[in-house]
Amino acid sequence: MRTKPNFWKGADRICWYCVLMKEFINTDSLEYAPLVMSGMASILNAPALEPARQALFNMRQMSLTFVTQQSVKHAIALYNNHHYCNHTITDC
Repeated sequence: MRTKPNFWKGADRICWYCVLMKEFINTDSLEYAPLVMSGMASILNAPALEPARQALFNMRQMSLTFVTQQSVKHAIALYNNHHYCNHTITDC
């Protein structure tokens, strides 16, 4: 079994989705992250997502739990709260 890289833990895990959406799907929004991570063949086999197929597979193998819009929103809230409380600002 693959092990997760040891960076971007806890509240920062949402950054994995940010990188996926920005670098492989060319969007600055997490709006469709749960949809593209669903694993549905009709989505995965879409021509527009062909360059991202391996990245999507790898993300699902990492077992990130952000599979609904609510879970993504919750993860963003945790990220924002964590960095607000620690007075740290990073770009996700």
